[in-house]
Amino acid sequence: MARKTSHTALSLGTLAIAVVLFAAFNIFSNRLLSGSQIDLTDSGIYTLSDGTKNIMGKLEEPITLRLFYSEEQATGYPVIQSYASRIRGLLKQYESMADGMITLEFINPKPFTEEEDLAVALGVAAAPIDALGNKLYFGLSAENSTAERVALPFLDPDKSAFVEYDITRMIYDLAQREKQKIGVMSWMPMQGGGVSMMDIQPPWVILDEMKRNFEVEKLGQDVAEIPADIDVLMVVHPPVKGVSEDTQYAIDQFVLKGGRALVFADPYTKVDGTEHTESNLTKLFHAWGVDMPERDVVADPSIAIRMRDEQRGSALGLVSNPVWLNLQRGNFNSSELVTSEMEVMRFIASGHFVPWRPEGEGVAAASTEMVPLVLSGMGSLTIPNFKLMFDEDPTQLLSEATPQNKMLVLAARVHGEAVSAFPERASVEGHVASSASPINVVVVGDADMLRDGFWVNRQTFFGKQMLVPTANNGSFVLNVLDVLGGSGDLIGLRSRIVPERPFDKVEAIQRDAEVKFREREMQLKMQLHDLEEKLNTLQPAQNEQTGELLFTPEHQAEFDRYKDVLLDTRKELRDVQRSLREDIDRMGSWVKFINIGLVPLFVLLLAWLVPPRLGMKRR
Repeated sequence: MARKTSHTALSLGTLAIAVVLFAAFNIFSNRLLSGSQIDLTDSGIYTLSDGTKNIMGKLEEPITLRLFYSEEQATGYPVIQSYASRIRGLLKQYESMADGMITLEFINPKPFTEEEDLAVALGVAAAPIDALGNKLYFGLSAENSTAERVALPFLDPDKSAFVEYDITRMIYDLAQREKQKIGVMSWMPMQGGGVSMMDIQPPWVILDEMKRNFEVEKLGQDVAEIPADIDVLMVVHPPVKGVSEDTQYAIDQFVLKGGRALVFADPYTKVDGTEHTESNLTKLFHAWGVDMPERDVVADPSIAIRMRDEQRGSALGLVSNPVWLNLQRGNFNSSELVTSEMEVMRFIASGHFVPWRPEGEGVAAASTEMVPLVLSGMGSLTIPNFKLMFDEDPTQLLSEATPQNKMLVLAARVHGEAVSAFPERASVEGHVASSASPINVVVVGDADMLRDGFWVNRQTFFGKQMLVPTANNGSFVLNVLDVLGGSGDLIGLRSRIVPERPFDKVEAIQRDAEVKFREREMQLKMQLHDLEEKLNTLQPAQNEQTGELLFTPEHQAEFDRYKDVLLDTRKELRDVQRSLREDIDRMGSWVKFINIGLVPLFVLLLAWLVPPRLGMKRR
């Protein structure tokens, strides 16, 4: 009995010690490891980037960060609560990296308090959470020593992949005394507006983002000189025959004198408000050692965007448009800063670039290097741009495409020694015939990629308009402007968009079935066309008294044949559609079996095999 009592006491004592140790461990970890975390995501979105560390390490301006978070109002929102915990830990990491230059304040703005008034004054927005008027504050404010302020009005959990960039951008903006100046020369309606009061469009998001990050100056389309205080010149969709020689000369001299340029050309566009469909700067491109074939539009079925089209669609009502490109990691140059962390970009009817050198001896030429930034896939084709003006049927476009069997350069960085495109103006005062230092220019073969709908959506969250990026187009532009303007620390932050995780096998099945569907559809059209021509050649007789057409047995036989072929072909098309669904459903059944049946069976098998190996007896 005494032995049993001693054994029980020992067990209880061991249990008590275990509880105490567990509690001590939790207290210890909460105090010392509150800002620590292990990032197991493929994109590393919970790990602060080297760019953030560099900016924090170089801070010379003290910054105060205030996190406003309504703890009581967030009780019924576990997603907000979890995200708030993550933000707290993230801000502590910023504080630890800034070597005393960042001060943190965590504020709970309860209703009708000075803290709530401060939140409103600093630009933090309240989100209504019920019909009683209760509000939830969850925003961040930053302030420097000169009382300059920047705020993130509401920290949306759906934008968690961008939170590091948003916070670092705030700090960077407040620490920078002067912003880079971007001169924008555009032939697209980036400024917004409309033809009537009922059709006013807002400015493009990319322009707003540029104004947030840089000082932006709009330049005229007919300037004779680029202002000397412009750091980077951005030229958008210059018409093939609509840019004056004086304006081209101004761009030429700006680049040769050390100015940086970002040029968007396009072989085909349908942007509303744009007067011309194609653009190029052939003369300047040649002086810089590159060429964009004027009429080539790049197509790539392997990365085509699938769009809803009830008339041409497959069994799923979707059709792959080969000139609408969904570019992913394999299409970006990972060794270049501006594209090293790109995940997804979308180009629409893009052109492509090739190195260019003049023919003949004794002709001054550039000795530049064209470094690819964005490329198409190995199965690329080119389509004449005028084909898109009449019919964008994917099957027809591909049948008229020219295979290239290589990756085509959609965007490139051009650097090196260049010559003037206007040697005939050598007598002009101040003329520069060749670059004194290597030029730095980025050329892009698509201007449509700047449009809102192709890379960003406007959504409403708790009554506030939010911008939700769906691709890295905007990040690419800002990265290029940052690098051309001399700043690279923010490069690794912008591109942390959560990548799409497509079902590659399912998409492959869809593409294969779509090809079969298209081929059979074309055969059907050809057969119907042949039958119609045959029927037209059979002129029926006409009753002289009634005027009624008299069909012969030959006519009737052709009509019957037409009907039979039509029904048979439609049946074959339905079979292809059914086969498409069956292949996808079969794969879905296997996935369900693995998740629901195979994994539990594996666990049971381990439970059966492991105990004997550990010397344990089954009961």
